[in-house]
Amino acid sequence: MQKGSEKKFGDSKNKSKSIGKTAQKILDFVISDPSMSAKTMAYKIGISSRAVDDAFS
Repeated sequence: MQKGSEKKFGDSKNKSKSIGKTAQKILDFVISDPSMSAKTMAYKIGISSRAVDDAFS
């Protein structure tokens, strides 16, 4: 039995969240070239490497 805000993994009521444009660009880089550094991604996107690190935390 679930309590209050607890949800089962894969619960169909749990809708997926959309991500921002920057996060999508980072994901696209990771998929296309997994060896690309955060510094390189940041340069190509025009943000700081710290912003790349923070995008998924």
